[in-house]
Amino acid sequence: MRNPIPPFLLCLALTPLSYIFNGSFLAISEKAAKISALLLGSLAISLMLIAKYQFSKAHTTINPLRPENSRCLVTHGVFSFSRNPMYLGMALLLVASAIFFRSVLGFGIALAFVIYIDLFQIRAEERALKERFYEAFRGYQRSVRRWL
Repeated sequence: MRNPIPPFLLCLALTPLSYIFNGSFLAISEKAAKISALLLGSLAISLMLIAKYQFSKAHTTINPLRPENSRCLVTHGVFSFSRNPMYLGMALLLVASAIFFRSVLGFGIALAFVIYIDLFQIRAEERALKERFYEAFRGYQRSVRRWL
């Protein structure tokens, strides 16, 4: 099954839920939470921007809903340690939001995002990439993990 929702929009829609469900506080000071969240959020955004830049530089599609339009397989840079650095960045952004609002349930939201994206987005993308770049993609799958 294919995901009909752009992953980044889903991430943005889920982010405020950590604030809404912030009644379950992490045992961490507000200051430590804010600093940790800022650092993790910065890492997450950097990861997504670097991956986007690498796609642009390779002149291939960044549209996650149309992976069959990929012109090439990007396997270097941030893609050399994660096959999905953008989704990893989005998941880390949700974790940063949970930390910022000290919301234990926010971690569950991040986990739900990972499971949903894994089942309904990544699997469809990987099928399309396998059809388009069979041997190269199989080698990439063997050498680089899906998330980390």
